[in-house]
Amino acid sequence: MSRGLQTKFVPLWVAQGIEAAFREWEEMSGEWLWTAPEYFSTVKVAQHLRKVIPASQRTLLMEPQVGQVLESAGGVQCGRKAAHLRVDGRLDIVLGHGNGTPRVVIELKNGSYLRMGDGVRADLHRLCQALLHGKHHTQLHAGVLGLFTSTRPPRTKRDATARAYLERRWLLEYRPMLQSWRWAREKRAQYARNLRIEVGLRIHEREHDGETHAWAVVVVRINRKPRAIRAKEAASAHKALGAV
Repeated sequence: MSRGLQTKFVPLWVAQGIEAAFREWEEMSGEWLWTAPEYFSTVKVAQHLRKVIPASQRTLLMEPQVGQVLESAGGVQCGRKAAHLRVDGRLDIVLGHGNGTPRVVIELKNGSYLRMGDGVRADLHRLCQALLHGKHHTQLHAGVLGLFTSTRPPRTKRDATARAYLERRWLLEYRPMLQSWRWAREKRAQYARNLRIEVGLRIHEREHDGETHAWAVVVVRINRKPRAIRAKEAASAHKALGAV
């Protein structure tokens, strides 16, 4: 049997897991997902990954220690560890090959995130630093951040509906900021040189107190660039600099 894990659909599966968590929590409590313990979403996402990925192609860990994951992935390096890694802390979910080698690190947020706060930035930095740690040797390939957000109908004329508000916030404002690496500040150049980032948004509507509210799952996927692409981009940048 194949022991390989295909990571292409992991962001979709994470989104589906968060959506399942929302619907189950709503059925249980009648409340929004942001009122649930964050661990509830972690369990539901892990259960969904277990369901959609054949057992021979995956290992699935919940809340493993960061340092142990880096070591298992072959990404141990000498010297100081990046502060953003918090090596003594724990990751929400780690998805690996059938042989146990870590491949994808996953962090989840179930708060109602209508702004790019410090908590979201910290998780993004953590994913990036995990992928860059021992980058020539690590088997870690991708990091995924999944978060839940929701909003009531807007009280201003700028957005006609709650759905329109979420689309504007995440597609027109936050996605360009994320994909340009502006959020990373002093780490921007390092991340842009070595990593790729994609942002997906799945919006739903819910009737609540006689109004149409909207909720969404935002999934940010960060991948290590292949070495050949990094080398090509570096050569192009050097050539452009020489032409100035």
